[in-house]
Amino acid sequence: RVIEELMGSASVLPARLGTVTKDDASIVTLLRGPGNSLHRIWERFGSVVEIDIAVTWDIGKTLAQIALYPEVLAAKSAASNAPEELRSEAVLFVGKLVEAKLGERRSAVELAVLEHLRPYATDFLLSAIASEDLICNVALLTNRGKVEEIDQALHRLDAEFEEEIDFRRLGPLPPYSFATIHLHRIEWESIEKSRLILELEENFEESTILDHYRRLALIRHPDVRRAE
Repeated sequence: RVIEELMGSASVLPARLGTVTKDDASIVTLLRGPGNSLHRIWERFGSVVEIDIAVTWDIGKTLAQIALYPEVLAAKSAASNAPEELRSEAVLFVGKLVEAKLGERRSAVELAVLEHLRPYATDFLLSAIASEDLICNVALLTNRGKVEEIDQALHRLDAEFEEEIDFRRLGPLPPYSFATIHLHRIEWESIEKSRLILELEENFEESTILDHYRRLALIRHPDVRRAE
């Protein structure tokens, strides 16, 4: 909620939550870093926001509706009247048929959602389905001024599906799904420790790092030691 409130009047770079620096000097160094990578990300994402939309249904109610499909009723009747030796296979067929019909309904709703929302987004991403109650979870990359239009599109979708589908909108958010910044500053002590572990000279070429790593890996690999 804090981020959503902030995004209403400002832009936020999509840094990973929990990112910290030890002092102000570290921030200055980061902003003046080689290549100005943060500046490039800002140029691309500074004027856009992410809107996350979770689309869910009542899975029990949906399955009850699918159970009334003529082909499902016919399959259930056939399974009930099947000979004993064929009944398990017939029941399995009913289950697979219900699963297929559920997938068809999920795909139809997902397609309708994307058709309604895609005109208001410059890009979108679909996340994996995490539960049976979830139809789809879509992240939209959009201009800040399009948020109200997205809400209106969701209201139209709600009416189209006669309120049998639930829509939950999060955002505006920084565009985490499209570019998450991972900041990690390597201290000199860590570099020196790694140099000693890899048995590198004080002055070394970048190309020699992999050579030393491979040589030491062959010497210290557990399978090699076990063979000895």
